[in-house]
Amino acid sequence: MQTWERDYTFENPNSYEDGYGWKLWLQFEDGSVEKHSGKGTDVEKLTPERFHDFVNELEEFTKEKLNEAE
Repeated sequence: MQTWERDYTFENPNSYEDGYGWKLWLQFEDGSVEKHSGKGTDVEKLTPERFHDFVNELEEFTKEKLNEAE
């Protein structure tokens, strides 16, 4: 994730009606926020390598932490 670009938008969003988009904002313990996003019509071009793996791992981590808090 540290090698991801901040923005993967490769087309003007005003040039199409339907498309795909994603945003991921991460807030760290020190309060800083890191933002990543992408918009366009070609999912492969606007999605960083291993994006889905990272999101799946993040969801699992969140579930574990929520279960520990119960």
